[in-house]
Amino acid sequence: MKYGEFIDAMREVSKVNLESEMIFEEWHGMAGEEQWKEYYDLPLGKGEVQNFAEDMASLFWRVIATTDGEKLHAMRIQDGHDFLKAIYTKCVELGIDISDIQIDVPLSPSDAIMRAQYPSLNEGD
Repeated sequence: MKYGEFIDAMREVSKVNLESEMIFEEWHGMAGEEQWKEYYDLPLGKGEVQNFAEDMASLFWRVIATTDGEKLHAMRIQDGHDFLKAIYTKCVELGIDISDIQIDVPLSPSDAIMRAQYPSLNEGD
């Protein structure tokens, strides 16, 4: 699979919720059209998948960190996990070997604490 094909698939996956779609488009916009033309035909490896997942988690973390209100904060954390799990699911569907990649990561300090205290939250990661 080519890197560009993977990114096209991830664009579709980002439509899992509005926050994910906006974050994906922000990330995609960081590179210009010429860069994307160069990147498109590159081979896809585990490193590219890992970097993409880390970029999405990092961008979600930035949004979460600046969110006021407990309910909105919790909703954005859930949106982030929904997106990261959708990335994982799509990779499996596409036959991409992600056996050594952690995709659904803690998105906030409290989230990391919760996942450490309640390992069942990590099922499906």
